[in-house]
Amino acid sequence: MVDNNQYKKIYTYALGFLEKNKPEGINLAPYYEADSKCTTLEGVFKRFVISAQNYHFIPNVIGTTRNISRKEKVEEILRNYDIGYVSYPKPDVHLMDVFAELGLCKHEPLDTFEAVVKMAEVCGETPYKVDKVFWLICSGKYYKDDMENNKVRPLKREFIVEAKGLL
Repeated sequence: MVDNNQYKKIYTYALGFLEKNKPEGINLAPYYEADSKCTTLEGVFKRFVISAQNYHFIPNVIGTTRNISRKEKVEEILRNYDIGYVSYPKPDVHLMDVFAELGLCKHEPLDTFEAVVKMAEVCGETPYKVDKVFWLICSGKYYKDDMENNKVRPLKREFIVEAKGLL
């Protein structure tokens, strides 16, 4: 079982690691906040449907164009569109790799999801922000900034090695 202090140590270290290793001139604050916060799932769906850029995704969400369940379609919306639902992390391969290698959970989406939510709760943050901190470290994609290709060297391996020293 993971102690709350482990979550705090890892998250605090991740924030400092990201700040120290971010490209010069990058302000991290915009990455930590969704473009507009939706506090209910109804708000998320309304925002999704009225956004013109999402119209071409609607068949994948409500139709039968993909062989996935309705639950998976809902998860796809909440994870892959920056539409403001800050209570839901995206347990992608980056989060699963980091959290599993640090012993915070098993290397699977549901365990990772629960560990991110727990870390957010313990640290007084949103799951969205916790997810973003680790995703930026692992991906190196600063997509909200006008940098050439919006990408720097991913630092997942370096972070894991250094963070293991904290535990």
